[in-house]
Amino acid sequence: MRPISFLLFLFTAFSLSGESWFISNSSGMLFEKIHAVRTGEYEWYARVDDNGDQVVKTLYDRTGKEVKRWDIFKQDGKVVREVFNEGNSRTISEYENQRIMKETFLTNSKVTGGNIYLYDGNFLREIQESDASGNIKNKVTLKRDVNSRISSADFTYGNETFTNHYIFSKGRLIMEWHGIDSQTGTSVRYNQEGSLLNTTRWEEGRKVGEEKFEYTDNYLSGSVALTIRTEEKITRKYDSSGNITYQEDMVGNEVVRKLFCFYDKDSRLIDKTEVQDNLMERSKYKYNGDKMVQEEQFKNGKLVRVIEYASAENYTIDTYIDNVPVLRNYYIKHRKVKKEEWEKQGIGG
Repeated sequence: MRPISFLLFLFTAFSLSGESWFISNSSGMLFEKIHAVRTGEYEWYARVDDNGDQVVKTLYDRTGKEVKRWDIFKQDGKVVREVFNEGNSRTISEYENQRIMKETFLTNSKVTGGNIYLYDGNFLREIQESDASGNIKNKVTLKRDVNSRISSADFTYGNETFTNHYIFSKGRLIMEWHGIDSQTGTSVRYNQEGSLLNTTRWEEGRKVGEEKFEYTDNYLSGSVALTIRTEEKITRKYDSSGNITYQEDMVGNEVVRKLFCFYDKDSRLIDKTEVQDNLMERSKYKYNGDKMVQEEQFKNGKLVRVIEYASAENYTIDTYIDNVPVLRNYYIKHRKVKKEEWEKQGIGG
């Protein structure tokens, strides 16, 4: 069961009595309460039965087929056990003082694994993931500073370990470290406003790459990424909405690629030009609302392809030679189902 849907369930279903019906989504979240006769109007809906010490929530699709089911058991008003069923899979969760302590995963009634949750006072300290035999195979260990903020999170996957560290100053996160140890990984720094300042990649204590970020009026306006070993450098410019407007790729002192992008007022890409190896490729996009309906593609200034979209899966592609259409292919669900050819003007007579 997903934590967000579970929390929403706690705040809604537990206060109900008897039988209730709700508009839902595929995760089982409860939205507007409805009458039972209206269930056929919605793609997903849920039935909640509150019998005091047990609450049952069942998710249905439009056809009335049961898709998921949650059985919540309580003592003195507190959740002590939850059983979640979806198809042939089942998850049994056990709680103490509203905190999850243990999860058991089953398929066709056979145990396949589980999780154990350990706490320091009110704070989660460790999650242990076990296999079907109960042997611990993975775990996550959390440490906190004097202000109860997470200062490190260490992950163990079999024989591999990954570590994450967080450093705060005056209540603000100013630095992170993510790596396999203290020498190999990525450091992340923030400024006092909380904006990303730079990321640096390290291997065995040596800097191998870095990306720096620039801001104008508190929005990201530019970045420069450098790979030291290969001398690759990528420079980007952004608009006030965070869209890339310009990118330049260099190796050493040589520019190997340029990219220019233009957007409409809704941040939809309408024009993109890429210059690389003496080839200039340009794409222009048209929209109907939020839906892309046409894409025109050019090479060195000549139209070579036009794609007309009926939907994301259904479209036609017209191929051009010297700006003249010569072939049209029809696609349904991304599969070519038909083609039309036209004789190219000026060739063959």
